[in-house]
Amino acid sequence: MTELVRRMSGTLILEKQKPPVLEWFQRELRNGYLRPVVEVFVRSQPEPLDAKLVQVEEVTPSLLRCRIPYFTADHESLRPFRADVVFDLDPLTGTASRRNGD
Repeated sequence: MTELVRRMSGTLILEKQKPPVLEWFQRELRNGYLRPVVEVFVRSQPEPLDAKLVQVEEVTPSLLRCRIPYFTADHESLRPFRADVVFDLDPLTGTASRRNGD
């Protein structure tokens, strides 16, 4: 989808400037060493997620807290609404697990 179509449908997500460490991890998750871990996680989810949209929200001593934006529709809603998938990724073991309730 083009940017114009996403703007009109209410599903455009603008990138915010992040601190350098978060930006580096985000690049690694999208295009680098950690991309296969994200791809495996995305394939295991019921939602049709796009791994290129992964965002790093927090870096802790033991994991990366990540989010993949996702829009869904409901028969009672006039517009798509956000239902992002939040997950934790351990870069040492290469495992990702979904956070429920966030």
